[in-house]
Amino acid sequence: MSDKRAKILLVDDNPRVRSFVRPALEAAGFDCVEAVDGLTALEKVDREYPDLLVLDIMLGDDNMNGLDVCKRIRKKGVRIPVIFLTIKDRTEDSRYMERAFQLGGDDYYQERGIKTVGKEYGVASDRIFGTEI
Repeated sequence: MSDKRAKILLVDDNPRVRSFVRPALEAAGFDCVEAVDGLTALEKVDREYPDLLVLDIMLGDDNMNGLDVCKRIRKKGVRIPVIFLTIKDRTEDSRYMERAFQLGGDDYYQERGIKTVGKEYGVASDRIFGTEI
């Protein structure tokens, strides 16, 4: 059995979000690599070979948001799981969730209502993020 830790690429332009998500992922036993924008995320997907992508939809870049990143990696044939982590509430605006799945996203969680993240690895978000986000 390999001792290799699963690597997660965390893509979010908000330093506050990265400041609590990354340490929580690392404490749960994952290696974590960060990107703050879409272009850097695409470069790190090619260079780092992550096992999972946790991707913010609203990256604060008018030229490339998280949906664009997902679309580009799927177009290149990259099949790693993509979990969207966003402030967008799926009940108030389902367009983002629908588009995320259309583009090849595997799951979609609102930052304030996460139930599971990293499910491919059997890790519950309450263990990763605690009960308060």
